[in-house]
Amino acid sequence: MRNRASAFARCYIFENAEQWERDRSYPHEVVKLASKGFGGFLVSNELGGNGGTATDFLMMVEEFAKAGIGCFQT
Repeated sequence: MRNRASAFARCYIFENAEQWERDRSYPHEVVKLASKGFGGFLVSNELGGNGGTATDFLMMVEEFAKAGIGCFQT
């Protein structure tokens, strides 16, 4: 999970996070893309989620934070 989240953050968040912060903009396209791979993370596979663990979820959040998660705060 950490590798997937880190790769996503490098490709889609890191390069743009500072600009999003400066513009006070919300990256709707990136959030939609992230939801396809990381949405429903803590929901079981049987219910259509990713079936991830709390530890996996925290690793994902950590990788996004390293890339500049401030742009995802509401």
